[in-house]
Amino acid sequence: EMCGRDWSSDVCSSDLNYKPEYEVFKIMKNGVVSVYKIPVGNIMAFYLVNKILYLKTCSEELILQEKIFSNISEKFRDKGFLECYRNYLVNVKRIQEIREDSVILDNGEEFPVSKRSKKALIGAFNSFIMAEVDK
Repeated sequence: EMCGRDWSSDVCSSDLNYKPEYEVFKIMKNGVVSVYKIPVGNIMAFYLVNKILYLKTCSEELILQEKIFSNISEKFRDKGFLECYRNYLVNVKRIQEIREDSVILDNGEEFPVSKRSKKALIGAFNSFIMAEVDK
């Protein structure tokens, strides 16, 4: 004990309690299903192409065993993800730039943006930026 105080309880509790949020996914790799635990913040996007549902992280593209896009869309809507185009869901926190008909994520990847989704995407992006500024 230093100076009569218990310094161990003085550690910033918000930092101490910070645990990245993880989600568990069944991933198809070489015809074998494996269970992956992935931090939500590392997920850039989900997209459905030719009936295959992909999960894109910063470093890899994974094939999900899940085939129903709306299941993923509903689950991740309240985790900071937004549909930018039909069957494309992006992590709003990873958006670098919103262009006329596309969105650029902070790893340089580009995804399509529909006119219908653009307004909501810009609103969510602005809200995220304002929340970051207030920190």
